[in-house]
Amino acid sequence: MIIALKKDIRKEEQEHLIAWLESYGVRTHISEGEYQTVVGLVGDTTRIDTDLISGLDIVQSVTRISEPFKKANRKFHPDDTVVRITDRAAIGGGHFQLIAGPCSVETEEQMETVARAVQASGAGILRRRFQTAHVPL
Repeated sequence: MIIALKKDIRKEEQEHLIAWLESYGVRTHISEGEYQTVVGLVGDTTRIDTDLISGLDIVQSVTRISEPFKKANRKFHPDDTVVRITDRAAIGGGHFQLIAGPCSVETEEQMETVARAVQASGAGILRRRFQTAHVPL
């Protein structure tokens, strides 16, 4: 985010704004030019309300320069994420996967029966959870 400040503002006003912005966990980079001071914000600015900042008397303009949700945004990660489960099973990148399986498994025979049924129904990945017996001490 870039905040252009109005010309001839008091230093105390600028310092107050900087302290307030940094309370959001962002770093500030101040560029003082001959005609204008610009404050660059580095970090997660998604919680900072641009309309609120724009309404301040000392602010000339606010420009959001990065997109939110960087970890999932296609602008930052244009390629598909593909997670390889086995040499025949992957998730992502156009690979559709159906995951199926029982809530709990008591025997190996039961697991093999379920695995065959899951595979026959078209699922590529089997989930399982073994049930454990609780023995009082």
